[in-house]
Amino acid sequence: MYCTRWCPDCRRARILFNQYNIQFTEVDVYAVPGADDQVRAWTGGSLITPTFDIDGQILIDYDEAKLRQILNISA
Repeated sequence: MYCTRWCPDCRRARILFNQYNIQFTEVDVYAVPGADDQVRAWTGGSLITPTFDIDGQILIDYDEAKLRQILNISA
């Protein structure tokens, strides 16, 4: 998950992942060199957090329904 510490949607994603014991790696777009460039490449130039790289599938911004679908989490 490409994220920031202050992003409300990043917090929501952390809660969802922790609720279902899903292991994830956080990449702070302001602290990790090149992370912001990677997100901009995926989004067409915008720095949008969170952005997810789930086994090569890119999901831009927090969309709980799509996350649940990709991760096969029942509602």
